[in-house]
Amino acid sequence: MDQLKLLPDVIVFEILDRIKENVDKISFVLTAKRYWMLRRFLRFTVPSVLEDDEQMLIHQIFNVKSHLRSFEDQRQRASSYIHYVTGRDLNKKETTNPTFGTNYTHVILHNARKEQIYCNSLPECCVHLNVGHHYNIPFDQGIFKNNRRIQSITFGYYFNRPLHVLNLPVNLTYLQLGASFNQRIAPNTLPTTLKTLIFKDYHSKLDFPFEIGSLPASLTTLKLASYSHPIEVGILPFGLKNLVFSDNFNHPLTGSILPPGLTTLKLGYSFQCQVDLPQSLTRLSLEQSFGSIPTIPSTLRKLSVSGDINTSLTNYCHLIDTLTIYMEQFDHQKLSCFKRLSKLYLYNVELLDSSLDFIVPPTVKVLSIEDGIVGYRIILPPSLEKLTINDPSVLKYQSLPSTVYCFKYYGKGIFDFSKLPTTVQHLSFSCEHWQHIRFTPNIKRISSRIALIRSSMKFQEEQR
Repeated sequence: MDQLKLLPDVIVFEILDRIKENVDKISFVLTAKRYWMLRRFLRFTVPSVLEDDEQMLIHQIFNVKSHLRSFEDQRQRASSYIHYVTGRDLNKKETTNPTFGTNYTHVILHNARKEQIYCNSLPECCVHLNVGHHYNIPFDQGIFKNNRRIQSITFGYYFNRPLHVLNLPVNLTYLQLGASFNQRIAPNTLPTTLKTLIFKDYHSKLDFPFEIGSLPASLTTLKLASYSHPIEVGILPFGLKNLVFSDNFNHPLTGSILPPGLTTLKLGYSFQCQVDLPQSLTRLSLEQSFGSIPTIPSTLRKLSVSGDINTSLTNYCHLIDTLTIYMEQFDHQKLSCFKRLSKLYLYNVELLDSSLDFIVPPTVKVLSIEDGIVGYRIILPPSLEKLTINDPSVLKYQSLPSTVYCFKYYGKGIFDFSKLPTTVQHLSFSCEHWQHIRFTPNIKRISSRIALIRSSMKFQEEQR
């Protein structure tokens, strides 16, 4: 943190200029008193962010993007993160060998385009390295000799280099590759300590199929954002636990292709082939109608499907405790087969028969209804503890059960929060409803967005 305070103003201004989120800009200046004095020079991405209308101010700040971080989270992370912008120093000279402090566990390199990361560029305590979107050259050969603590490396969009020339640390456990990566992964190239391998972008250009030995035996999590090649027996490591396929993967997964210890499997929209599920599977996600799987393992507990539930699944409903359904028409009468269901998530679901009440199974404790099921009579169970909705009509025919202690409302329509039972202790809602909330002593925790709103209002008052 002390080293961060010594950054020249030109570097500080460069950092602030490249931060896209308005809230993150404010969070950055909260990390040190010196930066707080520079707050008058902040340039926000929304022209109307400094309007006098307080409500419009809040609306503009918190709706630029949906993913916002809280001030408290940023202050906690500021002591262990360093964001370095490569480029020119105060004397307008190219600098590729920055000096970091000794207390940073996370290093994020922004705008690292042509500069090579040299062996003395990273602090010895660095554990997580993010080289940014533009970096596309190998590491210096000795960069990891002095640093054996690095466990995680994340490459950005444009990185496309053979992995065998990267000189990856021997104790690496996490590796993420971006959309432009399109290289053959030769056998025994990746470190034998690697546990997580992620091909992040769904527009990935990976055209090389995996070979036997391409994936280390230590791998437990594999996420393939874009992979369309067949998987042969022996390709996937024996100890793999979590496997996510891309939407364009459509090849059989029969026999012993899938590891016997696999616990999580996700198949994309294009998958229509036969699959033999291992008996260890506990979580299954299908982005298409259920129908190509002959047998459900008795260990399955979490199921996610797009479309209606196939009739053949009703024989296994007693196994499922968490069910997620996306889109298309859904026969809600089939929910009566789920005898141990405790969590139900519905996204953009349409009911096949609107004349029938939508009766939520009596065992459900967590219910989320986002889009769809508008205007239907919904019967909530007395066991309900957590409820998330974005349409007030969900509670048109029934009040909130007194057992609910966590309530989330992210809709645009006006919701009468005064009708919430006194048992509600955790409350979360979108920022446009904050002025309608009357906080009562029973509310123990509110959404972090409220803290953001209050902090931003205070920030604007001090600026004026």
